[in-house]
Amino acid sequence: MADHPDFEKLAAYWLGDLPAAEGEKVEEHFFACERCAAWLQWLAGLSDGVRATVRAGRVGLFVSKRFVEALVQAGLRLREYNLEPNTGVNCTIGAGDDAVLSHMRAQLAGAKRVDVLRRVTVGGAAHAEERVADVPFDPTVGELLFIPAAAELKALPSHVLQVRLLAVDEAGERPLGEYTFRHSAS
Repeated sequence: MADHPDFEKLAAYWLGDLPAAEGEKVEEHFFACERCAAWLQWLAGLSDGVRATVRAGRVGLFVSKRFVEALVQAGLRLREYNLEPNTGVNCTIGAGDDAVLSHMRAQLAGAKRVDVLRRVTVGGAAHAEERVADVPFDPTVGELLFIPAAAELKALPSHVLQVRLLAVDEAGERPLGEYTFRHSAS
C-alpha cells in the first residue's frame, strides 16, 4: 500500500468493516508504517475514552448496532425500549442499569439525512424543542439507536420526552415517526 490510508479507512479497519483482503493490506501497512501505527493507537485510545464516557453516563449519543454490541461485550447492562413509529412507552432507568437504549424504528431507506426534534415536558411545562441535525444512521437497519446520558436521566424527575424523526433532503422535510417516552423517576 503506497499511500497512507485515510481516516475513513482507518476507522473501517478498526471497526472490522473492511473486506478481508483489504483489511490485510491495511494491517500490513500499519506494521510497516510508524505514522499510521500511531494513528491506529490514537483511534484505540479514543474508542476506549468514548466507551468509558458512555459507561459513566456522561454523554448521550446516537449509536450503531456494532457500538451497542461492543458495549454489551464490555459488560454494560442496558435497559432497552423498542418503539414503532407513532407509539409511546412507559420507561425508567434503574440503579443497576448502566444505560438505556431506545430503538426507534422508521422507514429510513432513501433518507439522505435524518434530524431529530426533542421536547421534554416536566410537570405539565414543556421546554423548548431541541433539534439534533444530521444524526448518524444506517438506512438498511430500519431504526435509530439512542443512548441518553444515564447520569442525567437518573437525576431527572418524571417527565415526558417527545421525539420526532425527520428525513431531510433538497426537497424539504418528511416525517418518519413520532415517539413518546413517559419516564418515571426511580
